[in-house]
Amino acid sequence: MILEREDILKRYQSYSNIKTKVAREVKNGNLIMLKKGIYTDDQNAPGYVFANAISSPSYLSFESALFVHGLTSKNPNGFYSASKGKNKSKKFVNKFGTYYYRDIPIGAYSKDNFYFQEGAYSFLMANKEKAICDCLYAAKTMTSMREVKNYLFLELKISEEVFYRLNLKLMLSLCPLYKSRTLSTLARLLEKRLGVMPEKKRKAELKQKQNAKDAWDVLAKLRNKYN
Repeated sequence: MILEREDILKRYQSYSNIKTKVAREVKNGNLIMLKKGIYTDDQNAPGYVFANAISSPSYLSFESALFVHGLTSKNPNGFYSASKGKNKSKKFVNKFGTYYYRDIPIGAYSKDNFYFQEGAYSFLMANKEKAICDCLYAAKTMTSMREVKNYLFLELKISEEVFYRLNLKLMLSLCPLYKSRTLSTLARLLEKRLGVMPEKKRKAELKQKQNAKDAWDVLAKLRNKYN
């Protein structure tokens, strides 16, 4: 379980020097310090279940979420989470490994995350589509669909067949929230796959139709005026 300050005080309330007792428990391996003031007594839990507790607000995402979801066989060299409002990347190191936190745009942060249950632990994690979008946001800028596909299928090692079975419409709806050129490229890829009209083209056609309607309305008023 995860033990915060209040839990530690309650557990060791019978000891005159709780700080010394906790230090001894850590040294003996009975407690593991996740970060200052937060501990666990569970040595066998997968490290990613503690990511939310180490830094909040956050949710497990990027390559870590892809791995937990079984979308990739590529085991990340750490635990990666999305955060907001930090304005910088953060890193924590403990016995379980290294925890990384990276900001994503506030408009995208709260979309399509859910509480995932693993054993006794419940933690916030991105769904499959959101995790993919977060990965692309954190990657280098990509302006061609070929670059995006190489990143997804070769670097992240996501099966192309599995990718195209995901909720592509949901993924497409997430893309504009990042205000990213790379996510705009992903949107083009998804639009092509779904056979839908690109957003820019759709807006341009709607504007053209509206302009034509406005012109006809003006002409109709002139006809009524002089008839």
